Amino acid sequence: MEIPKKSNSKTNGSEAGNKQSGKVTTAPPAAVPLSPMFRRVDWLTFGLTFLIIWVVYLWTLAPELTLEDSGELCTGSFYAGIPHPPGYPFWAIYSWFWTFILPIGNVAWRVEVGQSFAAAMGCGMLAMMVSRGSSMLMEGIEDLANIPRTWESSICFVSGLVSGLLTGLDGFMWGESVVINRISVFAVPWMIAVTLCLMRWSYTPARLRYLYLGMFLYGICATIHQTMLLSAMGVEVIIIMAQPRLGRSFALTNGVLYLCISIAKYYLQIPALQAMASVETDVFNVVGILSIGAYIWLAAATKISPQELLRDAAWFGIFLFFALAATGWGLFGVLLCLACLAAFIKLAWDTRKVDYGWLVIIICGLVWILGVSFYFYEAISCMTDPPMQWGYPRTVEGFFHALSRGQYNSVSNGPFFEGFGRMAFQLWYLIQGLAESFSWVLIFVGLLPFLIIGRMHRRERGWIIGLTSMYFCLAVLLVRLLDVTPDLSTTDLNEVFLTASHALFAILIGYGLTVITAYVANHYATVRKWCFVGGSLAVLLAFYCLVKAVGKLYFGQSGQMRISWLPFNDWIGWGYLAFGPKGQFGIGDLFHWVIQAFAPHQYGLPVLASLVLMALPVLFMIALVFYKNRGPVLILLALILVTPIFSAMTHWYTSEQRNH
Repeated sequence: MEIPKKSNSKTNGSEAGNKQSGKVTTAPPAAVPLSPMFRRVDWLTFGLTFLIIWVVYLWTLAPELTLEDSGELCTGSFYAGIPHPPGYPFWAIYSWFWTFILPIGNVAWRVEVGQSFAAAMGCGMLAMMVSRGSSMLMEGIEDLANIPRTWESSICFVSGLVSGLLTGLDGFMWGESVVINRISVFAVPWMIAVTLCLMRWSYTPARLRYLYLGMFLYGICATIHQTMLLSAMGVEVIIIMAQPRLGRSFALTNGVLYLCISIAKYYLQIPALQAMASVETDVFNVVGILSIGAYIWLAAATKISPQELLRDAAWFGIFLFFALAATGWGLFGVLLCLACLAAFIKLAWDTRKVDYGWLVIIICGLVWILGVSFYFYEAISCMTDPPMQWGYPRTVEGFFHALSRGQYNSVSNGPFFEGFGRMAFQLWYLIQGLAESFSWVLIFVGLLPFLIIGRMHRRERGWIIGLTSMYFCLAVLLVRLLDVTPDLSTTDLNEVFLTASHALFAILIGYGLTVITAYVANHYATVRKWCFVGGSLAVLLAFYCLVKAVGKLYFGQSGQMRISWLPFNDWIGWGYLAFGPKGQFGIGDLFHWVIQAFAPHQYGLPVLASLVLMALPVLFMIALVFYKNRGPVLILLALILVTPIFSAMTHWYTSEQRNH
């Protein structure tokens, strides 16, 4: 006979009582824990990318000091001192740490090992983002939701690995990570870490610790290179797209700061604000007005309640009346500020269960300030009297001299929109920079996600829009502030500052590779004809890269293929293309110069790399001819894996420093 189980809980007793009374209640279902965001394949992609890039970097490290700022930075590293403005305090501590823990090699070599480690970690994190983001992308598009699990993992791995390797083998990322010359590239892995934290937070917005960590790292980025601050609006776009209610609080705070700083600028005559260039003022006004507009739009979209609206008005009033009190309102302004503060506390408490974005804003601001506080290390270091202490930042004057970049040139003094011709050149400068880093073929691949952005779910679409916004800030906005001109003294000098934007575009390239492969795997019959079209376009773009490589290798920067029948012989635009009516070699000579690249003692890696690039889409279209009913997914993945070889061959000459 079965022995009845004894009830040892109050729940069972209450259930029995409820049954007797005719009422049946059930316990609430247990919460299902969220699975970890990053899977084994993502961690594998991270580890392999990091390992490959770091091995390449260690193999090509400069054995000693190089040129430019190398001696100064090396001295600053060894003594944890203060290099040239703005002082780079976090970099100084980080590089000193590597000189301390490595017992072998000269100081320059030790710092290079540390820089290469950080860069390789950044490439690994980027590969992880692409790997996991590719899976989310396929899950977020109805056409790709039922792709076989085996193909999904393979596609994520290959796309992540290739995008990470392309970033690491970028000419500036590679070339500046194996020497001590520039600090700007050191900011790239930390900016990638910020993006990774934002991606992790957007996956589960309730877990705010990832957002706080991202803001802390973002503060550190500001101490490494101040150009990273330009991405702030892009970061906020990611927050808005992931959680509109929280984004509303960020937009409100932006608008409040805009009005307060404007009041301080026009009434308090603060020197730093008065010294703002025209282009800085234009950007400041546009960002402020857009932030106010964004708050109004988000307030309507999130159906803000009257209590929340009053709370936000009180939050606005605190800062507004505080600023007015400093401009002449005196005690009356202080009393209004205190009244708004009291009202805000009451309304914030009443709405605490509905929206506590104001608290998240405060915490984000505090952790960001904590990251930026590394700047105070400059004063502390200077007090120890190291050999390298540029500007003597232990004094108030010296500290702000370093913080404001001292004697170095500021941004452009002209307005933001300064002539169509100059802005057209600057946009072409950005596109040409991407082509030199990745090739025209991969630019085409990186734009593919935008063709299907309407089919994506809200989360994935918001992520792509956020990445695009960050790229716009770190590329278009930056190049306009720098006011790059066709003069080589500015084009060559400023190229390195765009490395962070190239890393963001590499993420889009990875997603583009995912889109191509996933559609070939899941809808081959539908996309086969479009694959022929895309493959043909890729061959034409690769041929253009080949012409460009031949002209540059044999005839210098201005080398061109001659096409005599082209019109407008004196058009200035021909000077920026790989072909023109006044080129140095004809199309009939191209084969000769390509063969010359194979000659003994002839450096021809860029030309050979372009041939590899051209062969990839040709082989893909050959596979399309033979595979009529089933997509050649395995062949396509293999061809994609070859892509980083093109980048390595193209940038070898300008990047490797082994035994130099």
